[in-house]
Amino acid sequence: MNASAKKEKLRNRGLSGRLHRWVKDEHAVGLDVHDGHIVAAHFTKHNSGLLLNALAVETYNPALSEKELAHCIREFWKKNKLPTRTVCTSLHTPSLISRSFSYTNVLPDELHRVLTLEAEEALQLPLERIALSWHLNPSSSENKKEISGVLIAAPRKTVLQHIKLMQAAGLYPVNVEIDSSAAINLYDFLNKNTEPAPVCLVNLTSHMASVVILSDGSVWPRIVYSGSETGWQDNLDYLIENIDGALLHYQLKTTGDPVSKLLLTGNALQNKAMERIAEAMTVPAERWNLTSEKNMSRLLHSKSVDFPEEIDAFNLITGLGLGLRYPKRGH
Repeated sequence: MNASAKKEKLRNRGLSGRLHRWVKDEHAVGLDVHDGHIVAAHFTKHNSGLLLNALAVETYNPALSEKELAHCIREFWKKNKLPTRTVCTSLHTPSLISRSFSYTNVLPDELHRVLTLEAEEALQLPLERIALSWHLNPSSSENKKEISGVLIAAPRKTVLQHIKLMQAAGLYPVNVEIDSSAAINLYDFLNKNTEPAPVCLVNLTSHMASVVILSDGSVWPRIVYSGSETGWQDNLDYLIENIDGALLHYQLKTTGDPVSKLLLTGNALQNKAMERIAEAMTVPAERWNLTSEKNMSRLLHSKSVDFPEEIDAFNLITGLGLGLRYPKRGH
């Protein structure tokens, strides 16, 4: 690779730089601001691992301007006396893409160019206006003929706008994630030292569903948006169709064990929606219960942190997952 190509690669790997820069000596607060909810989670090092040290939640009016929202976040920070202004946040935008890829006979040095072409086509934007990142599946290091993983891309302008919002709130965003990455962080943390069967995680907000299948360290993600004014309330068939599609894609692309269950969560997951999805699925579906004895003991150890009484009204999964740092794999 010549000098100009290397320079172009470093300049255009926007999400790689912005989404994966960390302050090594300070554990950031996981902050999720979306859908009228603010969730902040902070973990500290403990003898037996990480300990949930602080959890704060609050609602806000989604109609707020960015200036008003920045003020709201700033006041939220003061009120809850969170231990640091260094944050890991989540990007929420309909223009975000997150998709699996699998290429044969593509050399590692060629992967960046191949993925940028795919991102350009998906977003219909030139390379200089795109921020992107990718994660490689573990099998890619074992099978040199095939490279597989996950591509994440968004308009660079959208990423910068999100970072400016955090800075206007007096925060230092060292990492910008997406919902599915945060869910993976949390699921891996809660199932540490175990070998869980393949699982499908579904995180629902008012108009977006993050669907990701985890299997032996590899991931198959899908982001689904509801174009209905009422969100998923009148559009559940479309959601069910896409969950089915994600399961089928996994089944066709892997020879591993089948998905054992669906775990659903999110502030938009109403009881009727849960029932409809469970009835339609061919694999067992259940609500992801963070407050189970097993999960709470893993999260809290011996320290007490207050969880909101109406836990299902807040999307805690993303905030908690963001507080656990980004996955070890990544570019």
